Amino acid sequence: DDDQGSDGERSERKRRRKDQLDGVTPGSGDSPGLSGGRLKRYPCPHPGCIKCYTRPIRLEEHLRSHTGERPFKCEECGATFIRDSHLKAHARSHLSDSAKEYGCQICDKRFWTNQHLKKHMDMVHDGKGYDCTQCGQHFRKHRDLRNHTAETHAPPGTKPFMCTHPGCTNSFNQSAHLKSHLKTHDLSRYACLNPKCADKPIEGRQFGTWSELQRHNKAEHPPTCPYPECNDQVFTSKRGLRNHLASHERR
Repeated sequence: DDDQGSDGERSERKRRRKDQLDGVTPGSGDSPGLSGGRLKRYPCPHPGCIKCYTRPIRLEEHLRSHTGERPFKCEECGATFIRDSHLKAHARSHLSDSAKEYGCQICDKRFWTNQHLKKHMDMVHDGKGYDCTQCGQHFRKHRDLRNHTAETHAPPGTKPFMCTHPGCTNSFNQSAHLKSHLKTHDLSRYACLNPKCADKPIEGRQFGTWSELQRHNKAEHPPTCPYPECNDQVFTSKRGLRNHLASHERR
């Protein structure tokens, strides 16, 4: 009797499955049909849309593409998303590289997935390491090549991250320090916006560092009292000018 009951239950399940499939033409993509052996029973009600899903939650997510609803918001930058999974993937962009699980053994770049790491290896390194251009010695990691160049082919005391600007001999232990230093070679980084300098050649009002710009302003555009009775009285600091202006206000 137990065997007959089991056979009967299996037959009933088959019958129900057949009834579910009646009138449904198996298709591909998101059209009505089967997906991985599961029936897509939740079609999109939006006019003209033929999308169909196996679970209500997937249909609910899809409907947001029609309504414009984006309920998942990033607390860091305010970006919004249709799916929670999209928000989680986006949130990674706010984390430091050290949080990435997969690291390249050649250039120390890091990635969130092994697939991205493999793509990086194929596109950038092609399975190769690094050769010293001066002695031909081969290194697997770019970090090792940097250390070798600094220790073997540079003056004593040279650090791994060397400035490549012509005539500059500065070197640093960290790439971030080198990047900050390279900005000092950009003469257009800081510019004087005072109208009195508007007619000067561009190279005469651009400076590589903030300190150079401040020295220029102090020499060429010192703090000056705007009141006519003071005859353009000049002060050595903005603080001195503020104290002087306060005396005008008390009069």
